[in-house]
Amino acid sequence: MTERCACGDMGCGCSEGAATSMPVGDPTVFRHGAIRERMEDRIGRVRIGTAAPLAPLTTRDPADPAIALIDAFAVGLSNLAWNANRLWQDGCLRLTTDRDALVALAGLVGYTPRPAISAVTTLALTVDETEGAPDRVTVPRGLKFATVPGQDEMPVTFEADEDVLALRSLNTLWPVRTPEMPVVTAETETLVLAGTASGVRAGDIVAAQITPSNWLVASVTEVERPAPTPLDGGAPGEMTPAVAILTLGNQRRVIAEDAAGIGADPLTVVVLGEKATGFGASAPDIALMSDEVRKAKGDTGEKDATEWKNFVLSRDGAATGGSVDLNAAYAKVRAEGLALFSYPNKVRIAQDGTPYLPGTDGRRPEANPDVPEGYDVHAPRHERLTRIASTRERARSDFAMASEVTEIAVEGVDLSTAEFSFRDRLRDTTIRLETGREAMVVGLKDEGLPRDGARDRIEVQGVLEGLSPGRRIILEGTLFGAGSHGAEVAVLARVEPGPGMTTLVFTAPLANTFHAAGLRLRGNCVSASQGETTIPATETLGTANPARTLQRFALGTGPLAHVPAPGARGYAPALDIRVGGRLFDESDTLLGKTGADRTYRVHPPKPGGRGTSEVQFAGRLPGGGQAVTAAYRTGGGIAGNVDAGRIETIMTPVLGLKSATNPIPATGGSDREGIEDIRVAAPASVRALDRVVSRGDYEAFAGDYRGVGKAMATVLRDGMREVMVITIATTEIAPPVPGSALPTDLGAALRAAGPPGRAIRIEGFDALEVSVTLALAHDPALDRETVEAAIRAKLAQAFSPAARAFGAALHASEVLAAAQAVEGVVALRVVTLTSAAPGGFSPAQARLPCPVPRFEGRSFRRGGLLYFTADTITFEEMVP
Repeated sequence: MTERCACGDMGCGCSEGAATSMPVGDPTVFRHGAIRERMEDRIGRVRIGTAAPLAPLTTRDPADPAIALIDAFAVGLSNLAWNANRLWQDGCLRLTTDRDALVALAGLVGYTPRPAISAVTTLALTVDETEGAPDRVTVPRGLKFATVPGQDEMPVTFEADEDVLALRSLNTLWPVRTPEMPVVTAETETLVLAGTASGVRAGDIVAAQITPSNWLVASVTEVERPAPTPLDGGAPGEMTPAVAILTLGNQRRVIAEDAAGIGADPLTVVVLGEKATGFGASAPDIALMSDEVRKAKGDTGEKDATEWKNFVLSRDGAATGGSVDLNAAYAKVRAEGLALFSYPNKVRIAQDGTPYLPGTDGRRPEANPDVPEGYDVHAPRHERLTRIASTRERARSDFAMASEVTEIAVEGVDLSTAEFSFRDRLRDTTIRLETGREAMVVGLKDEGLPRDGARDRIEVQGVLEGLSPGRRIILEGTLFGAGSHGAEVAVLARVEPGPGMTTLVFTAPLANTFHAAGLRLRGNCVSASQGETTIPATETLGTANPARTLQRFALGTGPLAHVPAPGARGYAPALDIRVGGRLFDESDTLLGKTGADRTYRVHPPKPGGRGTSEVQFAGRLPGGGQAVTAAYRTGGGIAGNVDAGRIETIMTPVLGLKSATNPIPATGGSDREGIEDIRVAAPASVRALDRVVSRGDYEAFAGDYRGVGKAMATVLRDGMREVMVITIATTEIAPPVPGSALPTDLGAALRAAGPPGRAIRIEGFDALEVSVTLALAHDPALDRETVEAAIRAKLAQAFSPAARAFGAALHASEVLAAAQAVEGVVALRVVTLTSAAPGGFSPAQARLPCPVPRFEGRSFRRGGLLYFTADTITFEEMVP
């Protein structure tokens, strides 16, 4: 529409009949001084007929009465113009700075600005485990909890959104973990034994099975017996089991040829604590004996004998074993025990001069070129582990010795006349005898839970009661792969009891994977939202008057809290209205409603009022004199978005309820919509009108939903199926917390508003922090550090998460344009742009790509968001 100047021709820059785009009451044209100057300029040119009666008035002295009158008139016109300009601005959506005027304008298209929304979280409750305390506690809806305030902070109050029965048995649930058998190798450095293992001491030899025919044999260098500690998740006073930790040295692999005969349990550690030799190992050298003895007892029957007759370890030995007399009587030796035979091995020199090491099986191995000819080098001991088939005590006299001995029959030791057998090595052979057996501790596998293919369920220990469908469960522990602590809320769909365990099946697959070690589930959980019920809890607003229609009542306190609720916008007032004790329903509009519908509408606080909301009823209220009462909560806003672990105080003590905390942060809290938010949201609301069809409709609907700070809709194809992917950020521009109800609730609202059968996927995003290095030349008249600080602040604001779009690449030109606007910048060049996004900075294209939502095969990849922080911006000196 073309506007025409109403001032005639007063030097305002327009002529009568000419079109102008000048704002109504433009302050630059209709300011007091400008109006006065134009009026003074026209004094001498005003004509009545052909006469110019004011032409002689040439003075411009403000003290002159005529000039003073003109000045006063200019003041009045200036005030009139200011008000006209203000009215014109307040009637324009994009110009008004008056929020109340903007709300009224938005109301003309049916848009109601979003009020302050309460943050929500899930609290984990702990029932007192002290003896005599109740083992079950009913936590009522409305029970108050509060944060522990920091310095200069006020506590933030939350209230339980529902009644919940808390059971002591559900305080902490532990997952069923897969047993992990100890892995024994020839390099194993420690063994953990069950119990105190009092029969093991430093210096002992121990043997543990690697395979049935291969065993680890090692020396015990240290035995540690840690003190028991309180069992994590156990009953009060329950301690961790006693264990003994053996530190090993001189580890080696030993063959047990008669594997089936040994037959030890794979978890058994055999303690070879008794050291023995064969009878005669300490016999005197026959060369020191008399000629008569050498002739009678020598191996040659002559006085030049060099060794005793039958000076062998076993006289009846064979390749598969035999009997051996020990050097003394050993009371601890028993049948079916184990014995370790060993003698020092040596590198031999073959006739052709090639050195070789005798093999463990008695055959010549490959040549060993590292041993020079003529050297006699000691190699590892030749050892065999064997089973003692039987034992007996007897007396023996030989080799100028006599004593009580223990005779053992062994299997699996070569006692034949072969070159590398033990038979002829009586003096060199050491025999380690079993003195006890200990069991290794069976560990628990630290796998990722939930397992792939079953991400909607977790098995927990014990057969549990009180786990009904719809109950909230919090999982918390160390995130698998990330190493950081994490928590997630899941909603129970059903339970499946099993032998000694219960399978929890959730309504949706879990988003996180946790380390099984340390993962715990909290079964006593309740949803809580920010806000506080008024005191008294029920407030009388007035009385019903059937003679009046559309009765209206003001609440006594504000601001009225709004909490998550089903519907197109995802929230509703935390308000119960009753008339004569009958509950009425809240509605967005009273159009077409009558008193029989028993509905009311909530009106926001009036401008300049007490900040309290009003309720207006449809039609006429029934019955005269009936009380109109309200039970409601006040609060809401971004202050409720508190970190995990901040809510610790139970404001109203409940017998048996020991403590409460929030393992996950409170999210979704937002302040009421500001002016700029309303400017954007009001026109967008006309596009959707609570129904969605196009991609833009989905994006506008999601962006206006409770708890959503940013949204992007993308149409993708998954095979033959078209999927509408909605990428969202919370009001804090962060991905939704795993297990949050926001994606589920938004998805349900979109499906209700959209065409049937439309595939919808709600996803968060990957926050990708960008590091940039800038080569800077600055004005030498300014301090460089000051200029750098100003650039950091400018870029951190211009490229903050709130200012960036999902999936938008970052161009070097954008960075340079923003930084060049800072005072003191002479020249800039982007040296590097890096982030965790795939692709990397392309100098040719001068851009850093950002991932967009996409399907890769059968996997979905979330979109990204590139952003700066002041800490990721660095500088270097620009060199010409």
